[in-house]
Amino acid sequence: MKFTSSTLFVLACALTSTFAAVDDECKKVAVQQDFDYDTYASKPWYVQSQMVTDIAPPSDFFCVRGRFRLLDEPLNGYPIGVLVENRVDNVTGVRIINDLCSFSDPSDPAKLVLSICNVPREVAGDYWIVRYNEEEGYMIIAGGQPTIPSGRGDGLCKTGTGFTQSGLYIFTREQKRDEELVKKVMKVAEEAGYDSSVLKFVDQEGCDYADDPEPNPKEAKSGKKAKSAKKAKSGKKIKL
Repeated sequence: MKFTSSTLFVLACALTSTFAAVDDECKKVAVQQDFDYDTYASKPWYVQSQMVTDIAPPSDFFCVRGRFRLLDEPLNGYPIGVLVENRVDNVTGVRIINDLCSFSDPSDPAKLVLSICNVPREVAGDYWIVRYNEEEGYMIIAGGQPTIPSGRGDGLCKTGTGFTQSGLYIFTREQKRDEELVKKVMKVAEEAGYDSSVLKFVDQEGCDYADDPEPNPKEAKSGKKAKSAKKAKSGKKIKL
């Protein structure tokens, strides 16, 4: 989830909104009902599998974690802060931390959007909580409605791969990968209409999160925060 500039991001959003038509073969996705944001955001989530996109190449599929928090005051209209981190090339590689912003549809709270914090909410990309089970410790997030058929005639579809309206992720509460749980959640994603064959392995083994910065809403004004003394401007990625 790395963005290079707000101008490029806004342009990509506009193009995606214009051309992302839903194929008749694609099932209309119903997101998680009775979504409890407070419980969902209470602890970190670890990515176990995800889709390759323009902003998430395979080299970033190491130690991927997401943390969510409500901001004391909305930042550019966004009430939710999202801290996303990963390592590059291996589990001890350069750490990338992205401090992003989000908000949800009051009429359908599991339909969140995600963006760098200095672009308008109207062009933020979909970040849907497709399924969420706190008891079993898993979550499926997708970049909105899938629009591209798998080509296998199975009724499953995938999102695009651009800056927005893209991506499919399996998160778990536990850092350690549970292969049986991941397989189960892949089937849940398929039942929702997503092509799970796009999912690639994310390496969590050997990842050390002990010294990571904790989300602090009072310090989220910049839209980004690193563990070190460096502070970044919104839309810039940080390497540690």
